[in-house]
Amino acid sequence: MELSSRRWDEEQLLEVRKEVLAQWPTGREVDLDEAVEYQKSLPQEKVWARKLTQGYQQGTVFTMPQVGRATVEETATHMKYVEEEAGADAWLIFMDTYTRKGRFKDAQQGIDESIRQGRSMLNGYPAVCHGVKGLRRIREVSQVPFYITNVDEDPRLATEIGFAGGATGYLSYDLHDLLQHSKNYPLDMRIQNNQYGNRLISYYEERGAPIVAWSSGHFNGWEPPGLKIPIVILTALLTAEQGVKHIGLTLGLCVHLVQDVAALRVLHELTKEYLARFGYSDVAVYLWTYPFLGVWPRDVDRTAALIAWQAAISVLSGVGCMIVKSLDEAYVVPEKEGNAHAVKMAKQIIDVVGKQRLGESQELKLEQEMLRREVRASLDKTIELGEGDVAIGMMRAVERGVLDGVFSPWLRCHNKVLPVRDATGAIRYLDYGNVPLPPEVVEYNNQKIAEREKLEGVKADIEMVIQDISFLSRALF
Repeated sequence: MELSSRRWDEEQLLEVRKEVLAQWPTGREVDLDEAVEYQKSLPQEKVWARKLTQGYQQGTVFTMPQVGRATVEETATHMKYVEEEAGADAWLIFMDTYTRKGRFKDAQQGIDESIRQGRSMLNGYPAVCHGVKGLRRIREVSQVPFYITNVDEDPRLATEIGFAGGATGYLSYDLHDLLQHSKNYPLDMRIQNNQYGNRLISYYEERGAPIVAWSSGHFNGWEPPGLKIPIVILTALLTAEQGVKHIGLTLGLCVHLVQDVAALRVLHELTKEYLARFGYSDVAVYLWTYPFLGVWPRDVDRTAALIAWQAAISVLSGVGCMIVKSLDEAYVVPEKEGNAHAVKMAKQIIDVVGKQRLGESQELKLEQEMLRREVRASLDKTIELGEGDVAIGMMRAVERGVLDGVFSPWLRCHNKVLPVRDATGAIRYLDYGNVPLPPEVVEYNNQKIAEREKLEGVKADIEMVIQDISFLSRALF
């Protein structure tokens, strides 16, 4: 199939579905017309698009913890416990590694071993093996919306089962996923796999069942925000082209107040601007935060501080939801008690900060302006390379290093970018590779690094980069 940004017609979607549903026997459980009716029958409080819309009108910041156990029963029990103990507002059900890599036979063996051992032997929920029936049992127990993390190279079957099982959110990933999780998977195939999922959303949407597609930029945690935001926006453009009407935007935090608030506001502003430029003015756009994804401390007290800080930034930046890490996630697959403690902590901070927003200081205005210029330069160059076709542009931008990664496992990106923190802790470029930074942005970036060099009396180099990797997990005393 030739790569293009253009919207798939319905016949193309239905033809490809035959191949997708044949990947594993549970694919036969998916009856598309019945699945649409099931989605339409869900109570309003279990539909993420409706809950988000209402929350934005009320200025609410929702909490979304993450869960994934080997069996249906253990996953459902975990969710019920955290909802009742802490009031979780939504869920991100993450899949195990075998399922994410399409190794469904190995995932089934993991389920069998978990039953024999009496405890979860997988690092997530094997959605494909449990099928539609398993997910609907979870849907009956949980009283809030949930996502299925349909990530890695080919998430199409998990997406089908997720929607048919009652998931009202979808992770719309393409280049982001490869930079984070893949070794050598082709970008054109990953874009088409994501187009499949987004076109499936529009099939549901056209029949009265709204589903939120989530375009995220959390990557590995060490990237400057100007490297992440263009990829999030480009993915949102590809998502909207397939007919999706509800798009969530997420950035992984840098844990720097001014830089994070600036990045979130610029992401929201420029996404709406470029969607309108491409003719997608009827798309609802939501904004939420993802935790910093660099190295976390194993000490639960220090982890608690990071969760609280994320909650504060979420409120101060005006987002509608925060993805919540559990207190024990640095060393174990999240347990229900750790998730409950984390959600309660986040909700307390959200309540304390209330309706406060970070004011427009000169520092914040300057950071936002530099980010706007940086992001526009990468977006416009990518669109130019594709001659107006975002998918083609993304391919060519990766080939030239215009879009790049930091410490990525994906062999097809240049990996020339090196990050370093400035004197205040904001993430800057020690080396920006072939990313098309405007001259004034380069000057601003270098000035910020020079301030740290002067403060510490050392030259910024690879040793400083290595030191910054353990920024949040190093010993405090």
